Amino acid sequence: MKKQHVHLVAEGEVLAEDIYVQQRLILKREAVLTKQLLRKLRQSGVQEVKVKEKEDKTGRRDGLFMDFLLRVGGEHRFGTALHSKNRLSAVELELLQQLENERIHALLFRLKNHHERAYYHAIDTFVFGALMSEDMDQRDKEPFMLACLFHDAGTLLLPESHLEKKMPYTAEEKETTRGALSRGGELLEQERLPGEAASLIHRYHHDGCRDDPLLQRIALADQYSSMTMNREEREAFPAAEAVSMVFAQTTGITQETMKQFCSMLGIYPVNSIVRLTDDRELIVREAYHRMPTSPILTDLLKGEDLHLPSDCSLKVEEALYIPKRERS
Repeated sequence: MKKQHVHLVAEGEVLAEDIYVQQRLILKREAVLTKQLLRKLRQSGVQEVKVKEKEDKTGRRDGLFMDFLLRVGGEHRFGTALHSKNRLSAVELELLQQLENERIHALLFRLKNHHERAYYHAIDTFVFGALMSEDMDQRDKEPFMLACLFHDAGTLLLPESHLEKKMPYTAEEKETTRGALSRGGELLEQERLPGEAASLIHRYHHDGCRDDPLLQRIALADQYSSMTMNREEREAFPAAEAVSMVFAQTTGITQETMKQFCSMLGIYPVNSIVRLTDDRELIVREAYHRMPTSPILTDLLKGEDLHLPSDCSLKVEEALYIPKRERS
């Protein structure tokens, strides 16, 4: 823990203690300090804050997964997918097993040192990929998980000046970004990592995900992660809204893949059709931003709304239909 003047605190640093102004809590410990939060502190007259010491640049493995969850985790994004202790432990173990390979470990922390947001997005995509991989054959799962982790490894080929530029990009800058990302597989080949993963990354950026179940899942994990994380130019989209936007904007993702993803998260967009544990089929009328796993459902035949009980005596069994929504 270190004390710093608020004007010297960098974006992305983590608050080490609660901040009070006139005995009123304005910011909790573990908050990741964004540009907006730093502005709020300055406007509130806060001069000094205590922030956590940054993890060393060699990339320690211990605490890595918990650090990730503290920064970008939460039910508003992961829904009920990580409620099970066994599933949470299994996902963490998947990540730590990957990092036992020194080449994978080194490449991931090259990404962190080059562009921290891309690093957290990489782990985030890996976690969503791991949650979608439970039914996979091990021969498919291994390259799939590695491709999820390094799907944007080509970020390492972009200069810092390009990465720090605010959106929207010009047509030329978009083409530069696409070109670099499409070469991410080459970085895996240079590190002598499995060629199947490099091939998946190359195909994902060149051909999209049409007719390929593995690429569909990579696209879904990548795009959902991106839309539900804060960026400098915009706040995160609500999870339920992001699901239907990804479906609308990503060519090749099937209705079946979307239904499985939503059922896994327990998050359903407005106008989804779901089946309850008592076999009733209802439509989602409203999905709350902070509590997306507690939607308001409507029985169209009776014209009645239903609020699911908090004791889970009645809950959604599965998604039957997921709607598409274009970005407004």
